[in-house]
Formats: sequence, C-alpha cells, structure tokens
Amino acid sequence: MNNKKIESYGYTDFYKRQVEELSTSDRSLIPARVIEVHREQYKTATEFGEKTARLKGSLFYNEEFNNEYPVDG
Repeated sequence: MNNKKIESYGYTDFYKRQVEELSTSDRSLIPARVIEVHREQYKTATEFGEKTARLKGSLFYNEEFNNEYPVDG
C-alpha cells in the first residue's frame, strides 16, 4: 500500500479550510481525496495513507434521489 501524503494529491489549505468550516460534531470523519473509482468502490488518499471506501448501498442504489457521486481528481 502506498503511504503518500494526502497533500501530494492536491489537498491544499483551501480544502483544509472547507473541512474546518463544516458544522459537524462527528470527529470520526477524516478528509480523503478520491483517487480511483470502480463502480461503488473508491480508493482514497487520507492522512493515514491509501484506503478503500464504499458508499452505503442504500444511497448508491436509491433511485428516489438525484445523487451526485464522488469522482476522482
């Protein structure tokens, strides 16, 4: 597994400020940059290295909402 820093994927102060401005009390959330997309599975870069992530199935397959899904880049 590659342990590049999230900053090497373009995570700049601009994005750090956006995360800081989020009004959430959930401290278990960590910033991540999507670097690969494979249907509903994503490879992300975090401060802890590259990780695999998935959208919750009920969100991904719910046709009632016009959802925007994460993309790489």
